[in-house]
Amino acid sequence: CDSKPCLNKGTCSKINGLEYQCACSEGFTGKDCSDEINPCDSKPCLNKGTCSKINGLEYQCACSEGFTGKDCSDEINPCDSKPCLNKGTCSKINGLEYQCACSEGFTGKDCSDEINPCDSKPCLNKGTCSKINGLEYQCACSEGFTGKDCSDEINPCDSKPCLNKGTCSKINGLEYQCTCSEGFTGKDCSDEINPCDSKPCLNKGTCSKINGLEYQCACSE
Repeated sequence: CDSKPCLNKGTCSKINGLEYQCACSEGFTGKDCSDEINPCDSKPCLNKGTCSKINGLEYQCACSEGFTGKDCSDEINPCDSKPCLNKGTCSKINGLEYQCACSEGFTGKDCSDEINPCDSKPCLNKGTCSKINGLEYQCACSEGFTGKDCSDEINPCDSKPCLNKGTCSKINGLEYQCTCSEGFTGKDCSDEINPCDSKPCLNKGTCSKINGLEYQCACSE
């Protein structure tokens, strides 16, 4: 051992005669501790990670995408960070890729965009749309229209406003016009015409209505 055969701070011990044995310091091996140990030789970095020697037996792994940990053995789950907002459900696709199944009323990569059902302009015929809840909406229809989407045109004649067998005609919007049957007049044909109102019986004759526009005169003597 006097010749200091053990290199790199190895410790020499005499065994027998000229035989000796080296106790190598960390990071070295071999008969004379001349061989440097490379911790990367054992390929400690898993999942295609890249190994770099730091000092002695110390090493560092540069992990490939989707993995982490001292030896790159831990798979990263992109859903662990809860990227899907507004109660969306996250599913891992590949590596760090994920996909969100958004809850009703939301869209976008992370379900951060709120869907406005009024954006599609569902209210027809100049109706006004108001969002209620989620994908629900309500239409305030313009005059003359009704229905969920204001698609149904209101016919004012459906309510049969023309009385006494009058005929109804739609004019514009909720406007209508009645063509009254004989003997009736007025907006809704509700007023009965009295032929005696025009005083058709001359010379003090007395008028009596018979039927419709028919009348009879009782003449004076």
